[in-house]
Amino acid sequence: MEPSTLTILWRLAVTAFVIVAPTLLFLGLLRGLELLRDDELINKIADAEHLRVDDTDDLLRILSTDTVIDSDADPALDRLADATTTTRCQHCGAPNQSTATYCHDCLEPIG
Repeated sequence: MEPSTLTILWRLAVTAFVIVAPTLLFLGLLRGLELLRDDELINKIADAEHLRVDDTDDLLRILSTDTVIDSDADPALDRLADATTTTRCQHCGAPNQSTATYCHDCLEPIG
């Protein structure tokens, strides 16, 4: 027994809905979150509580420049900055940075 034209159209409509609906719902969610973020009520509450709400503007300004952002604010925390010398692994002989505790080739502990 062959399916009727109405049954085929119904199946196609359900398939199209299942394919398109999640994308539309996701885009609606994003738009709704943007509206909530830019809502005047948020600004009023932030002003009343003396909170900064322009952090995103600062972040976008920093990200729009061509500068490199170092994740460690304190240069003393950057262990790789002074890693100009290398040490050899006792097991495989591969060169490793002097700050390494494990060999990057064989994963054995270094010295």
